[in-house]
Amino acid sequence: MNATATRPRGALSALSDESVLAALQLARTGKRYDLGVDLGNDLPRLAPDSVVGFNLSQYRTPESFAADAAMLGNSFSVEVVHGSLHQSSHIDALIHAQRHGRVFGGEAVRPLLGDFGWQAHGAETIPPIIMRGVVLDAAAVVGVTPVPDRQAVTVEQLQAAAQDVALRPGDAVLVRTGKVRQYATDRKAFEAGCPGISGAAARWLAGQGMALFGLDATSADPLPGPDWDDTAHEALLIQRGIHIVENLWLEDLVADGVREFTFICLPLRIRGGTGSWVRPLALA
Repeated sequence: MNATATRPRGALSALSDESVLAALQLARTGKRYDLGVDLGNDLPRLAPDSVVGFNLSQYRTPESFAADAAMLGNSFSVEVVHGSLHQSSHIDALIHAQRHGRVFGGEAVRPLLGDFGWQAHGAETIPPIIMRGVVLDAAAVVGVTPVPDRQAVTVEQLQAAAQDVALRPGDAVLVRTGKVRQYATDRKAFEAGCPGISGAAARWLAGQGMALFGLDATSADPLPGPDWDDTAHEALLIQRGIHIVENLWLEDLVADGVREFTFICLPLRIRGGTGSWVRPLALA
């Protein structure tokens, strides 16, 4: 038996035909909520020492094709994209975070990491996601929108936010902090830091059976200066195999009073990637 066959799988391995059908039945009105934000050359991201910013540039222009007489007047536009996967709306693969040189499942970074990406738990292993989603309005409980940078939402605050919706095993739990409001309007403020959740809060959500975590901030851990001895990334990705989706747009869901919905998120199959840009949706 090879290493791939014996390697542990993450929380999304619990997705089944039956759970997908149950999640789809939550869509009663057909209203679609786009939970993603734009990718663009001048949109915010983490600090440059953490990620390479998104850049789109032209590779072939219509003029370059049209100059070829054999094209008979036909032309195309072809571009090049460059930048980190961990900006805009994205999902973390299980090997995005490490602790003491080990990843999910306890394996060491070497020899899993090569010159062209990871040999295990890359973004190509994340399945199509269709599951019950719930949104918890942490900003309303904290009483400040957005929740201040550096602040970790606590277990008690999540419990208060969950009073009007039941958390069930297999859920995607999405937490609103209000931070995403700054995404396209105040680059300096957005990049300065963000709120997140505490390690204890991450463990509490996992204890409710959560299978995927998402929030409307750049990181699941508050920035700058998280508690590196007890991070949400370690509690979820490394210890429990629970994927994290960051930079979600949850404002419309909360404004409409939608608390449970069909959550759809389709990662790109980027072989060896530590994450993927996504276009997440909620169907109510």
